[in-house]
Amino acid sequence: MEGSALLSGPMPVMSAAEVARQGYAALKAGLPQIITGLLNNIIAMSTRFTPTSVLLMIAGRLNRTSAASSARH
Repeated sequence: MEGSALLSGPMPVMSAAEVARQGYAALKAGLPQIITGLLNNIIAMSTRFTPTSVLLMIAGRLNRTSAASSARH
């Protein structure tokens, strides 16, 4: 995922260690899933109301690396 728009964008991204810590804490608490952060919760809920075609376009753009993005333009 290095070089992807998701990780190089303006929004801060949690470190892998922090993700693992929070995931492990949720596992120990018996939670089947965890979504941390207000923005992540809003995004997760908004997928219920967003057309699949729009979600696929957004996911494609976020997961594209800068090299692949440069090659397309």
